[in-house]
Amino acid sequence: MRRTVFALLLLASPAFADPPAGFHAVKLGKHTFTLPKGFTIEVVAESPQVDRPVTAAFDDKGRLYVADSSGDNSKPAEQLKKPTHRVVMLESTKKDGKFDKSTVFADKLSFLQGTMWRDGSLYVATPPTIQKLTDTDSDGVADKREEWFDGGVLTGCANDVHGPYPGPDGRVYFTKGAFAKQELTLGNGKKFTTRAAHIYSAKADGSDIRVEMTGGMDNPVDVAFNSAGELFFTTTFLQHPENGKRDGIIHNTYGAVYGKDHDVLNGHPRADPELGRVMTHLGPAAPAGLHCYRGSAFGEEFRDNLFACQFNMAKVSRHVLDPLFGTYDTVDSDFVVSDSRDFHPTDVIEDADGSLLIVDTGGWYKLCCPSSVMEKKDVLGAIYRVRRTDKPVAKPTDPAQVLSAKLRDNTALHARRRLVREAATVGPAMVPTILELLDDGVGLADPVIEVALVRALIDIGDAKATREGLKFGNWCKQRAVLIALDQMPNGGLTAAEVVPHLSARGDLEKAAWWIAQRHPDWGEEVAKVYRERLSTNSRVFGMFQLVAPHVPHPAMQEVMAEFIGSETDQVRGDVHMAIREAKLKSVPECWGKPLSAELFKTSGTPRLRNRATLLRTLPLSSEQYEGIIDNARRLVENGIDRWTTEEELWLLSAAPPGATKASDEVFAKAVEWLNGEHAEDAREALVRAKLTPVQLRELAGVLHDLSPVQLPSLLKVFERSADEKVGVALVAALRTKRLRAAVQVAEVKAILAKYPQPVQEEAAKLYTEVEAARKDLEKQLDTLLKDTQPGDVRKGQAVFNTAKAACTACHKIAYVGGQIGPDLTKIGGIRSEKDLLEAIVFPSASFVRSYEPVKVETKDGKSYNGIVVSEDHGVKLRVSATEEVWIDRKDIDEMKPGTVSVMPAGLDQQLTKQELADLVAFLRSLK
Repeated sequence: MRRTVFALLLLASPAFADPPAGFHAVKLGKHTFTLPKGFTIEVVAESPQVDRPVTAAFDDKGRLYVADSSGDNSKPAEQLKKPTHRVVMLESTKKDGKFDKSTVFADKLSFLQGTMWRDGSLYVATPPTIQKLTDTDSDGVADKREEWFDGGVLTGCANDVHGPYPGPDGRVYFTKGAFAKQELTLGNGKKFTTRAAHIYSAKADGSDIRVEMTGGMDNPVDVAFNSAGELFFTTTFLQHPENGKRDGIIHNTYGAVYGKDHDVLNGHPRADPELGRVMTHLGPAAPAGLHCYRGSAFGEEFRDNLFACQFNMAKVSRHVLDPLFGTYDTVDSDFVVSDSRDFHPTDVIEDADGSLLIVDTGGWYKLCCPSSVMEKKDVLGAIYRVRRTDKPVAKPTDPAQVLSAKLRDNTALHARRRLVREAATVGPAMVPTILELLDDGVGLADPVIEVALVRALIDIGDAKATREGLKFGNWCKQRAVLIALDQMPNGGLTAAEVVPHLSARGDLEKAAWWIAQRHPDWGEEVAKVYRERLSTNSRVFGMFQLVAPHVPHPAMQEVMAEFIGSETDQVRGDVHMAIREAKLKSVPECWGKPLSAELFKTSGTPRLRNRATLLRTLPLSSEQYEGIIDNARRLVENGIDRWTTEEELWLLSAAPPGATKASDEVFAKAVEWLNGEHAEDAREALVRAKLTPVQLRELAGVLHDLSPVQLPSLLKVFERSADEKVGVALVAALRTKRLRAAVQVAEVKAILAKYPQPVQEEAAKLYTEVEAARKDLEKQLDTLLKDTQPGDVRKGQAVFNTAKAACTACHKIAYVGGQIGPDLTKIGGIRSEKDLLEAIVFPSASFVRSYEPVKVETKDGKSYNGIVVSEDHGVKLRVSATEEVWIDRKDIDEMKPGTVSVMPAGLDQQLTKQELADLVAFLRSLK
């Protein structure tokens, strides 16, 4: 018996009218549950027996031990100093399945993350440790406390240890989340240092710690085993949130590495370049408790089904395992769902009679939960029991159906995978057998087993025996052996063994490049392959990504210098992309002449703009840039030609900032282009050029014509000057009615900080004018603040989510909501009540940086107001929560800073003063 709990959480609000087909509704207190017909649900424990249950475990006498939270959400480090949680022992004195007696088994415990009964003691996870609690005198109270495991790591979310859980092999399993550095001594005596997520196992006495799973996910939570001994676990953030995916359930298979691929996995053995397969995607569910049903009371069709607690979704889901090669798929459905957002299931366990207990912790939890913005300590939890009331349907006896089921349940593959893991513990004698299995093409038939075979080779670590596999022509075997040698300690893999396969095909080539990318010292060998591909223009597409790690090697730089100016577009384009991808800190000298030649060859054609863009991405010093340009200019002039003003502008747009002067002709052309098709090139040229005071004054004079997107970066140009006339001209431009609305006083002060006193005096007038425009607004806000009553945070949350306020259409909290306006997840920590009220009632009074509105007027008399999404040959505006428009640049008559927010005004007319106060109180609580 066991359990675990919390992940990083995200609130959801389930809602349904009539129950789905095959389901019925049961009303229990504030909840209306839907569950399959033929099942019933009842409350079996609630306050005062238990207040905020988190996890639960039965002992061998049928007593239920429940981790009961005090509702404390303070930082875990503070909870260690002043622990307030407890474990209660519940008993059913009437033997009716309802728990009517409660005894405090242990109190003054820190944050609780799991419970397990074993051999007369209760084991509880209290990060960073697992404690063993024993009642030695049988009075119902634990009088002996021992530290069973100390992970030595405690982070701000306390997701450093979950569990423990009993395994079918007699071992005890527990998990590590977060990405903090942990140091352990494993059962083999080796020191183990890691930042990754793990599932560990140990003997009952805490010795012989083994690593059962390694991953890059944030938080593996609960562990469950099916009747075949297969391990499954719930986890949060197994991938970066996108397309409705985030959390899930994973079938842990030997050799696989799971989760996100990032630096915490560095140093851990990888049997495959690809991460392990996710069995079941759950979205932002924050899955907690997991149980594999083993009884018969629900019927044979439920045996070995997984039941998962989805904290955010207010439900417990059912997952039927469906064998797929060496792993499983699942058929997913809801099992028990509440209509209340305050239903937060954290554990599900099986009683001796085959019924399921569901633990609902209530509304108290907020720690590291982005959208649990309130500590609802008063919303208490409960424990529910789900029984089957109708007669389970017998399994089909038709011979054809039975045979089909056996075929789907391909146990031979599962058995083989489990045997591969056992082979790894036997040692080097098993290497020939593993190589034989690979030679039989097992990986082609079952990738999961291939991964297990490779991991076995890595764990055995016999490089000499493993290297024998390279003598055979089977590509699957060669791929496996190369990966194993690369990943095992002292594998001694050489470039000569890998480089020939860089020109192979399919998965062998992919693995060879994956290995080569991890060996930048092989640059000379890889450069030969790259030269051959470029010379023949063979399979060049996408090569830049493969060779980028080797660009710092001199041999690779020489190859790239040779092909920088290739006449073949695909070859030249790939080399240029490799240069960009490498992100060098300095530019090799050998690239100077080829780059000059490229500029010369493209003179007089639009392609020169593309070459200038390439130069713009390079970390050129001023001397290198001038050398490249001077050499190219000489080549051009020797050809009795000159660069045009437009071409000079493109080249200036690639210069190191502040290093190169702009001729009057180039400056004039850049100003002319600021509102044209090549506005981006013009802006880059002006930002990078070393402008004269006269040019800066001229630039100040045209600021009012600029796109609001261009204005902030061009204002920064004025930081390079301290000329009095330049400063006066800039302030005069900003004081015009058109630009004053866009002035951010703090930014302007920073730009003018080095200018002399006369400029500061003029700027003071600007600041006064900006401040004066706000005075009337301040008076109205003060009046409104006095008129509104103190707000109610919970009611404010309801207002935020109503259709009348429609806040979620444009703003998001954590992962929920629109992206038109600023993210409000922590807005209460940086904005006062008055600031928030102003943003709601007078949305056009001031604008958050990067969300400034723009007004675009077209030549046919139309006018648009919105936020710029992109600006390339035209302007894309987001004009409302549901609408975007794209305007061709040739159709634009004028583009200027907008004065009207995309956020609609008049919300104070839509809401009552009390609703407004409640909404402000809710936003203020978001910290």
